[in-house]
Formats: sequence, C-alpha cells, structure tokens
Amino acid sequence: MESNAIPTDEYLLLTGRPPIADFVRFMKRKSIGGETADDVRLAREWADANGRVRDVERSEAGFADTAEPPGLDARIERYANEELARSTEKSSLAFLPHRWALVELDRLIVYQKFINLNFAEQILRSLPNHPSEQELIQTALGNMHRPPPIQMTQLDGNSFSFVSSSNDLRVLSVAPVDAKDIPEHRARHGTSRMLGVFVGYSSNVLKAVRIANRTVLTNGSHRAYALRKLGLTHVPCVVQMARPDQLELLGWSEMSQHVDQYLTAPRPSLFKDYFDERLYRIVPVHRRGQLIQVEVTIRESAVPCF
Repeated sequence: MESNAIPTDEYLLLTGRPPIADFVRFMKRKSIGGETADDVRLAREWADANGRVRDVERSEAGFADTAEPPGLDARIERYANEELARSTEKSSLAFLPHRWALVELDRLIVYQKFINLNFAEQILRSLPNHPSEQELIQTALGNMHRPPPIQMTQLDGNSFSFVSSSNDLRVLSVAPVDAKDIPEHRARHGTSRMLGVFVGYSSNVLKAVRIANRTVLTNGSHRAYALRKLGLTHVPCVVQMARPDQLELLGWSEMSQHVDQYLTAPRPSLFKDYFDERLYRIVPVHRRGQLIQVEVTIRESAVPCF
C-alpha cells in the first residue's frame, strides 16, 4: 500500500535560551502538532529549561574563553591551503584575515539552536570511521558529502522554479554573462549579451570567526556535529579574525544584534550543549525543502540614442 504520510525529521533543539518567543514560535510553527500546542505549557517548559541553563552558566563561567587555536602541521596546512584555493570560497573569505586552525569543538560558541539529526546522520554515513588528515580537510571543505540535486522547472515563458531538499539553496548572484562563453546559444539565436541568475548552495566550508578570546562557529554545524559523533574533539576549520563592528557588514546580523550574548556573557551557548541532555529536547518536524522562484519581467520601449 502506498503511504501518503508526510516525511518527518528529528531536530535536536537547544532550549531555555532567551528569547522565549523563539522557542514558542519554533514549536508552534515547525513541530508536528505544534499548531495546537498550549502557550502556557510551552512557556513553563522553556522556564524549566532556562533554570537548567542558568545552573550551567554558573558552573561553567569562562568556559568559552580560549587561547588562540593552534595551526595545522606545516605539511597538511600546505595541502589545506591548496585545496581551499581551488574551492569557490575565495571571494567570501576576502574581507577578513583567515587561516586554518585546529579548533576544539566543545568550546566553540554556537548561534544555531537546532541540529537536523537526520541530515547529520547522512553526513556521518558518508564519512570513514577513522578519517585521515586529508579526509578531514576535504570534510571541512564540504567535499565528502555531495549536496542534493536541484530540480528546475519552467513554470511559464518567463517564470522558473528551483527546488532542493536542502535549506542551503540560494540565489548566489545575478550577473551579466558574455555570450561567447556559451557559443552554441549564440550561434542559434545571435545572442550578444546575456543575464544569468546563478542558483546553488551557500558557503560550504567549515568556518568560525575569532573575536578577542572567543571563537564562534559560523558555518558547518551539521558536519561538526557528525565529526563529534564520530569521536573527534578537535577538527581543522577555517578561522576568520574580526572585530565586533565588522559582524553586520559580513552578514552576521544575529551576532551583531545580540553581541553581548556571544562575546561578553560568562557562558554563552556552546557546541557541547548539543550533547548535554539537560539542555536540549528532540522535536519531530515535517520535512521541508527550499523553493526559489525566479520571474523575468521584460519591458521594451523606444529611447533616444546618444
């Protein structure tokens, strides 16, 4: 018998961290059956979790303050830099000084409050049980786990949809394309100028930002979680060096708006919290993909020639 059940995922959700509205909104909008959840019950659940968070904050104050993470062995660092240069990350890393470092996962500050356990398990299955240094670099670069395919559909003459099971699907840029780079299209249509909408996946390098004496994980949470499940406590990571006033410019608005929670709080949310049963709960959610619709509007009119 064919099942019409909607696919589900399990999310590991950090609880008890302010603001309470984020927790209530997540549970009511994303959890299965959340639309009928009682606000008072959710508020009490958050308050109980917040009490546990406060206990941890008192007992582990200062745990996020760390020394500069060490670099990689010279031989593997050369390999890592060569592989990074071949990746598409050069433009996204150009704004800040950066280097490869061996980071301690448990002491990384995190801003992502959830982990999709099904996705993390897929990554875990793609990794060898005892990855070599080179395989760890390739994992950090996102090369050990292929992203899901993107389905493109032309809805009508000038409207297109792009769908992926990954929420990392993005419009990467809209830019002119030289027709000579697509000779078969030019020969068929006499094209001289083209406009390209580049759709794909967002930054895939395992990255962190170092500000003063703290290191915040900014990309690759699911890979880092899978590596920790594999038993690794320290992994290679691209670390960028920044000041607090650079955060919003670089797209880290969440950190810039709540900078005290990350940089001055005695004990912020840490990667180790994903593995502390006191600080999370498992939430079943309906599986969601990412849809991008692109519409091209064309207008023609006569204009003076100059």
